[in-house]
Amino acid sequence: MRLLLVVMLFAAGPARAGYEDSGFSARAVSMGSAFTAVYDDIAAMAFNPAATGQLRHVQVQTNYLRQFHIPAGETDQNQMSLAAGFPVQQELIKGTFGLGWQYNRRQEQVIERSFLLNFGSRGFREFEGGGLELGGTVKGIGVRPKGDVDVGALYRFWEKYALGLSLLN
Repeated sequence: MRLLLVVMLFAAGPARAGYEDSGFSARAVSMGSAFTAVYDDIAAMAFNPAATGQLRHVQVQTNYLRQFHIPAGETDQNQMSLAAGFPVQQELIKGTFGLGWQYNRRQEQVIERSFLLNFGSRGFREFEGGGLELGGTVKGIGVRPKGDVDVGALYRFWEKYALGLSLLN
């Protein structure tokens, strides 16, 4: 049995994804998409919906990404994205509403579109020196949009430290 497992391990070929997930912003790409605990950037809605709740001011971001080589191999890809976050500080609703749009064209033939509607809480549960935030994103993906839901949690330690967890798609 062990011999069979060893043979299967070394005989496995490289895997290719049907949908190559690329970053939502230049900062996210430069961080290798390790954006789950970043809570000062509206682009975080694509990685952890709860992280957007910490925004204190209206934030709008637009990005253009041109790629020729991705982990799946050679490509010719253009990507445009737009994101906006609107903080709300009301008695019943505290957090940030976010809107996002992404257009991705690959190899002159594949076009993908994504639309995002997001909410991240602010002050869901406060603890001494930190707090827990929750959030969710509803997405429409594809030429004929199919719905997806992302959920996330963000635990803030002290002032500048955070731990994020998200379940995407």
